Amino acid sequence: MPATRSPLVPARATAEHLASRLSGQTLFDFGRVPIEVNRDLWPQDATGEVAPVTADLPTGPQGVHRQGIDVQGGAAGPAEAMDVTSGPHVDSITMVTSATGAAGGYPAKEDLCGLTLNTPGPHNDTLGGSVANVHQVHFHLDRGKSSQLLSKRVVDRTAAGRGQTFSKKGDDGPPLHEIKTPTDDKLVVADAPGWCRPDIKSGDFPLTYHGDFILAVYDPLNAQTGQTAMIKYSVDISKSKIDDPSPTNTVSVKSTKV
Repeated sequence: MPATRSPLVPARATAEHLASRLSGQTLFDFGRVPIEVNRDLWPQDATGEVAPVTADLPTGPQGVHRQGIDVQGGAAGPAEAMDVTSGPHVDSITMVTSATGAAGGYPAKEDLCGLTLNTPGPHNDTLGGSVANVHQVHFHLDRGKSSQLLSKRVVDRTAAGRGQTFSKKGDDGPPLHEIKTPTDDKLVVADAPGWCRPDIKSGDFPLTYHGDFILAVYDPLNAQTGQTAMIKYSVDISKSKIDDPSPTNTVSVKSTKV
């Protein structure tokens, strides 16, 4: 009997409806939406995921509805006025793409292809074939504590490999193991989207990955009127063959809002 291959998986999570504009009008609906997956081949989005999502999406944190963001499972109404004079406040957002300035404390081996979130930068395995973009988003606070904030990330992703295309829109965590609060004035969310598998074969190439992300942080105790800080960025990966020495592997910030 021939050996059964494990599914080939690009690294990032699943879900439903990602909407239109970022600046003051962005609308997300995190209601329950059935997810259909190909049982033989499915995309993995967040680091550490080893199985496809087969159930309905859980409803997100309740009562978060301002700046046009709604994670209550219903349609968002007009953006509400913010009171940014109390509670934690983010004054800057930085995308970290190298070891310089990176936060530590993550496992030395985070994912299925041996990368670590401690060391941002392009990951390319010319022997095993894996390719991923490791990066960290740093939210700096000028008031309050980083431990008071919650985070929410969504993705609009198209990936291709082994002759198949995978498109997903919606919830992308982030999972708890990607979040660190190294100091009271800093919250860090790390990630490594791409193709991160131990069993990638030569015939699976070319591999491509394009993901548009929005990552937001907010104070759940001041959800109606507090600040929502967010960053919009894109990840692009293209690898032609298993030993490609210089694949396209970039992350680019489109906008930030504090």
